[in-house]
Amino acid sequence: MTITTELSDVPDLGDPETFRAGVPYDVYDRLRALPGLVWQPADYGTLTGGFWLVTRYDDVAEVLQDPERFSSRFGSVYPLLNPTGDGPLSMQIVHQDPPEHSRVRRAAAKSFGPRVVANFESWIREVVVQTLDDALRRERFDWVLEVARFIPSRVIAQVLGVPLDRRTYIVDATIEIFKSQSLDDGGATFVEQCMKVGEYLTQLGKEKLLNPADDMTTVLAQSLENGEIDLPEYQLYAVSLLIAGFETTHTTIAHVAHLLATDPAIRSTAARALEEGKAGALVDEFLRYITPAMRFARVATRDTEIGGQAVKQNDVLQVVFSAANRDPSAFPRPNEFDPFRVDPKPAAGTGGAGMVFGAGPHRCIGHVLAKLEIRILLEELLARKVTLSMEGQAVRGASGVVNSLTALPVSVAVG
Repeated sequence: MTITTELSDVPDLGDPETFRAGVPYDVYDRLRALPGLVWQPADYGTLTGGFWLVTRYDDVAEVLQDPERFSSRFGSVYPLLNPTGDGPLSMQIVHQDPPEHSRVRRAAAKSFGPRVVANFESWIREVVVQTLDDALRRERFDWVLEVARFIPSRVIAQVLGVPLDRRTYIVDATIEIFKSQSLDDGGATFVEQCMKVGEYLTQLGKEKLLNPADDMTTVLAQSLENGEIDLPEYQLYAVSLLIAGFETTHTTIAHVAHLLATDPAIRSTAARALEEGKAGALVDEFLRYITPAMRFARVATRDTEIGGQAVKQNDVLQVVFSAANRDPSAFPRPNEFDPFRVDPKPAAGTGGAGMVFGAGPHRCIGHVLAKLEIRILLEELLARKVTLSMEGQAVRGASGVVNSLTALPVSVAVG
């Protein structure tokens, strides 16, 4: 059994500001090559004064697929948002373990299956076309504000059945929820922001019961009325769907444009993949290469071992997707963008995008929808022969959870 000491020359990976300069892939390469795990001290946000960094693909998969040993109950991200394990967020699906998690997830899973989402293609393409039509009228604009923000917000709002006149509110509220995740207040602001949106979605659910529609809020409201879930679970699950449905796609669409505007090799490879009918593999590779959600957290339920490392009960483990998706044991030549890569080694049930949507019981329920949005956008950009160029510097956000781009000034040539 290996015990790895702290490394003094590793940057503070608990500080969101560390990520403003970019994802520290070189640091992750060093950590991944070490035996055991590396311990990062932390002054707040954990239960035992720090956290273990889990950077190898197989170790990340093992943690995520074993909720009996590694619980989500205290929080799914760092800083822990439910540190007592029994706070208001205990009713949110991302902070539940089976069997409670399984019961709540079933309430909406039928509405996110591949067959159902496949029927979304026509109207999602309309959303993408409308968004590009509006944005491309100008030669210069901020891609994040005009494209990356609008496509997923319009899509998830329609999936939830949010009326047109409330969709701007939903987008703004979602962004505020993400900002509150990094605050050192034991999750208080996060809870407050979630409950505000939850109250709105509760009222929307009441309206859907009177006038049912083919949308997620109707499904959840009916599950609430039938007693399958209770009111806090309804509110917090609806908020979770909103957050997950917006941010992963929003972040990916921003980075896709940045890569297309700055890397001629990726631009050429992407066009070739689309022309050769490899759109699915291309989307998976963009997701792996970008890894929009960089890491999640779990708490050890007992003394155990992972990756040869002794772990104590209540220790926090940060499972680092950004590191796992650059693990050469899982992806040959992991730092190269290659949608034609042969025989990657994704964990069971994660799909070709690798560790992007998670694994085990908390695997993202909306992963098929996210991939559909990205594929349609790539197809429409190719069909229009859009060429993006940078008109300034991309601006990164300060977040240890989301691989955030907050601004992307671009110029556009069409045809």
